[in-house]
Amino acid sequence: MSFGTLPRFWASTKITGNDMSQNSASRLISAMLPDTGTIGTIPTTGNVSALMRVPVQGTLVGIVFYSVGALAANDTNFITFDVVDLGTDGTGTTVLSLVSPINTTKLTGGQALVANGREILLPIQNAPAIGGNILRVRATVTGTLGGVIAGCHVSLNFLPTI
Repeated sequence: MSFGTLPRFWASTKITGNDMSQNSASRLISAMLPDTGTIGTIPTTGNVSALMRVPVQGTLVGIVFYSVGALAANDTNFITFDVVDLGTDGTGTTVLSLVSPINTTKLTGGQALVANGREILLPIQNAPAIGGNILRVRATVTGTLGGVIAGCHVSLNFLPTI
């Protein structure tokens, strides 16, 4: 049985977090990257990016990375994840992900990638989500990975402005 292409935007009614009320949790919008949510395979060197349009006006409150492949944490050969708001014309440079080792696979302060698992990445506090803008999600390799990381997907969670 085939379900075809996954929907672009899903509304979610479940969220955990000390800073969100049940009322705000029921308004959370999860947006997968276009169509299948895939950024594909992360190469052993270089980077891979994917684009998505912000579905709502509000705040980016969560970034979740999923992969089929695994990667041990390492301070020499690692991946850095970032999300940048490119605006409506592709020239924007507003970084929405926290510039921190937590958004890497570094041994010092980062996190390993678990096969068939998810990694929670952090946006900046009160990251503005401007409906209609284009976001670039990028995975950048520093050094050389021992192999490619296959089956990579990203979900961005937005809290709409009322």
